[in-house]
Parts: sequence; C-alpha cells; structure tokens
Amino acid sequence: MQAGSKRIQTTFLIVDTQLIGDKMLEDINNILNTADVPNIYTQDDIEDMNKIARRDCQDKGIEQTPINLFNQYLLAVKKNIHLVLAMSQMSESFKSNLRNFPSLISCNTIDFFSEWPEDALISVARVQMSDKIDLGTYKEDIIKMFSIVHKSVEAMS
Repeated sequence: MQAGSKRIQTTFLIVDTQLIGDKMLEDINNILNTADVPNIYTQDDIEDMNKIARRDCQDKGIEQTPINLFNQYLLAVKKNIHLVLAMSQMSESFKSNLRNFPSLISCNTIDFFSEWPEDALISVARVQMSDKIDLGTYKEDIIKMFSIVHKSVEAMS
C-alpha cells in the first residue's frame, strides 16, 4: 500500500536466515513476478487503491474498469518497491529455492560476492591507475594499498 497508493519508494532487505518456510518465498516470488501477493488486500485496501488509480486512468485516458484500476496500482508498486535478497550460495536450500521459485532468477539481478586473489586486485589497481595520476615513486605502494584495503574490508564483512 505504501509503494502503490502513497507512491513511497520502499526497499525490503531480506536475508535468507529470515525466511521461515516456503510460504514466504512464494510471496517474494509473486512480488518479483507480478508485484502482487494474491488475496492480501481487504475491501478497504481496494477502495484506497482504486481512489488513487482512478486519477492515473484519467491522466492516461484509460477506461476505469476494475482490471485497469488494479493494473495502474500495480504499475505504481513496480515503480516504487525494491526487494534486496541476501542469500548464501553455500546454504543447503539455495539451489532448491532457485528451482522452486523461478522469479528469484528471472526477475532479479544476481551479484555473487567471493574472494579475489591478491595478485588479481593488484593487477586491476595497476590498470586503473596506469596513467591517470602521476604518483611518482609512490605508485607501486599505492597500488598495493588498494589490495590491502579491499582485503581488510572483505575480512571485516
């Protein structure tokens, strides 16, 4: 309701340890796929949604049928809601969750974070610092510092 009716940008951060059963993943899968959770709205909620969606239909010149009103509401939800899922790829349930809830893959951007070897970090730093700034005799020390900072952040996280 916050994202769809009030048009407030909303982010949900969900960690895999917070997931209690498949019902939660099913709801997340539905939100990712359609921006809706079936049978969640009360009649009062629907009236509030329709009030806002009527203006959208009028602005766009769309007929105000129940389906069009609900679709306008869902467009606002899709625009304003963001889900961030933090899941360990090492967990027992990770692969089965991806198989059972396809929107976790098809409606998401997946970032895998893993360790980088020190020589790779130094190589990237060397390329990025190639000729951009004249660092004189400190250049190699600064390039190594990038690797040290990255490794220390990795260790802390």
